[in-house]
Parts: sequence; C-alpha cells; structure tokens
Amino acid sequence: LGDYDLSIEAQQRAIELAPDDYYNWGHLADAWRQAGVIEAAEMAYVKAIQLVDEALAVNPKKAALIVARAKYEASLGHKDGIEEQLQRALLLAPRSASVHSLAARSYMLLGDVGKALELVQRAAMLGESPYYIAADPDLAPLHGADVFVALLPEEETD
Repeated sequence: LGDYDLSIEAQQRAIELAPDDYYNWGHLADAWRQAGVIEAAEMAYVKAIQLVDEALAVNPKKAALIVARAKYEASLGHKDGIEEQLQRALLLAPRSASVHSLAARSYMLLGDVGKALELVQRAAMLGESPYYIAADPDLAPLHGADVFVALLPEEETD
C-alpha cells in the first residue's frame, strides 16, 4: 500500500517546484496522515484548503476543486457541509472518474462505506484504474467487499 517516507519526500520536492499547487499539498498531507504524522498532515491539509479556496474564488463550479476541498476537510475530521460539497461536485462532473474516486475516499473518511463502495464502482465504470483503486490506502478497508473485489484484476484480489 505504500512507502510513505518516499511519498513524503516526493511531495516535498513537488511543493518546492510548485508551492501554490493545492494538489501537491493534499498529497503531502495524505502521506503524512498515512505515516501517522498527524500534526504535519493537519497543517498541510489547511494549506491545501487555503489554496483550493483561492482557486474556487476564480472558478467556483470546478468539480475537481470542490471534491478536493471536501476530501481535505473530511481528512481533518470535519463533517459539516462535506456531503453537500461532494454531492455538488458529483452533479457538476457526473462522468468524471477522478471526481467519483476522490468522493469515494471522502465518504470512507466520513465512515459511509456503502456510499464509498458505490462511488468506487462508478469510478471504475468511468475508467478509473483498478490498480489505482487497489493501491489507495483510504480504500483499503473495502478490499474484502465483493463489489470491490469484482473491480480488480485477478492478481489484486489475493
């Protein structure tokens, strides 16, 4: 599922190259969270949210921004308004595999396994890589679910 130290280093390098990229800050926060470095993860999520908000001020209907913000908020343990943000992003981008995939991760963080499974299935139908789905640590709790297993190539289900 992941070498978080390597991921942290790679994301730190990415931030050096593009310090105002919310995506890099979000990935760094995810890596720190997965590595158990919670305080650093929280600071990076706050920075990612700040950068997303700046981008949303320019383009308030960009689904990728809305779903990213919701995921970062959910990663911080916030629940208020997250589901509304996710539903808005899904309505704005009903055919986006990446929006569905990130929404699935968000629902996992909110504890809604059923909705997460539904969105993972939809993301796969829309073209999300089954390898990406299988490798995502936020989706690891789904690995035993029949619907999840059916999405993966045979060698990934062992």
